[in-house]
Amino acid sequence: MLKEVAGLQTLQKIRSEAEVTSRGAHRAPDVTMSFDGNNAPTELFSDLRKMGWTVPDIPPPPVSAITWEPDPIANTDYTLGPWLVSEFRLRPANWPRDVEVTITERTVTILRRHRVAVQGHQTGTATA
Repeated sequence: MLKEVAGLQTLQKIRSEAEVTSRGAHRAPDVTMSFDGNNAPTELFSDLRKMGWTVPDIPPPPVSAITWEPDPIANTDYTLGPWLVSEFRLRPANWPRDVEVTITERTVTILRRHRVAVQGHQTGTATA
């Protein structure tokens, strides 16, 4: 679920991405995300929860992301380097059929509004 992003500087940004995979007509898609563990898209998660998606807890950083040097900005005895959360799977709700037939488009719209690169939806190409 976690892996260190090798060679990234602390100031570099990890791009949020989502793989949206159809599970058939009139069914909610599978949605798997990856994002920067230091900068989780919490506003996006809030919007997805409002739609009925279950968003799992964000996992803790891997040991390899922790440097035992003080971070004066966070006021901690350690510094967190960049780390990637991957295979972060949203769980669909038990939507009524009339909602479920539109949930893919609505979900993709929310992802794009939050500037998440979406893969696998319709054309299979990345868009932001």
